[in-house]
Amino acid sequence: MQNLPKWAKALVSPTGLFGWFFLLFLSTRHLLQLVSEVDYVATYLPSVAKLLDSGAGFAAAFIVGCAIIGFAIFRSSRVNETGSSGDGGLAARREDRLSHKQRLRELELLTEQSATRQADDDLKFGFAKATFQRSPSRENALLLLTQLRRKGVAIRNDASGIQFTGQLDGWASRVDAWRQEAIKALAAIDRADSDWFAILDIVPPARVPLHVRLTGEFDAHSLQSLYGQLDCRLDRLDRLLRKYGVGVS
Repeated sequence: MQNLPKWAKALVSPTGLFGWFFLLFLSTRHLLQLVSEVDYVATYLPSVAKLLDSGAGFAAAFIVGCAIIGFAIFRSSRVNETGSSGDGGLAARREDRLSHKQRLRELELLTEQSATRQADDDLKFGFAKATFQRSPSRENALLLLTQLRRKGVAIRNDASGIQFTGQLDGWASRVDAWRQEAIKALAAIDRADSDWFAILDIVPPARVPLHVRLTGEFDAHSLQSLYGQLDCRLDRLDRLLRKYGVGVS
C-alpha cells in the first residue's frame, strides 16, 4: 500500500470505495433485493431499480460515483500536501532553532571578546596607574592620561544602561574616581591645566546625547548633569593631550 501512487491509494480509500459502490450499484441491487423483507427496502427498492434501469438513472449514478472518486483523489492529494507542508514547517522550525542557537553562540563570543577587551583595558590602566604612582614623571603622567581618556569614554557610554538609583550611585562613584585620577595626573604636568580641567563654569550640551531611562525626576536630572560634566571634561582632556603632543583619534 505504501508503494502505491496517490491516485491508486485514493481509489481504495473509504471515500473511493463509496464511489465505486455507486458505479457498481446496478450489479449490487440484486444484493439489496435479498433484504427486501425489510419494509423500507421493499417499498423503495423497486422504484430505485426502475430508475437505475433507465438511461437517466444510470447516468446519475455514474456521475455521482465519479464525483465521489474525484473527491477522494483530491482529498488524498491535499492530505499529502499538508503533510509535506508540515515537514517543511518542521524543517523551518528546526532551522530557526539552529539559527537561534547560532545567534546565542555569537552573542556569547561577543560577550567573551568584550570581557577580554575590558580585562586588557583594566590591565593597561592598572599598569599605567602603578607606574605613575611609583614615578610621577611627565612621561608616566601622559601614559596614565591616555588610559584615563579611554576609561572615561567607557564610563560615559555605560550611562545609557542606567535604569535604577543603585546603578546611578555606582556610576557616579566611578565618575568621581576618574575625575580625581585625571586631576592628579594633570597636576604632575601643569598645575594650571589641572585646575582648568577640575573647575567647570558653564557646561555645554553633551557631544553625545544621552537617552535617560530613569523615571525619578531628581535621579534623571542628576544623571544628566553628571553626564554633561563628564563629557565636558573628556573634551578638555582631548584638548590638553593635543597640547602635550599626544595624538587623539
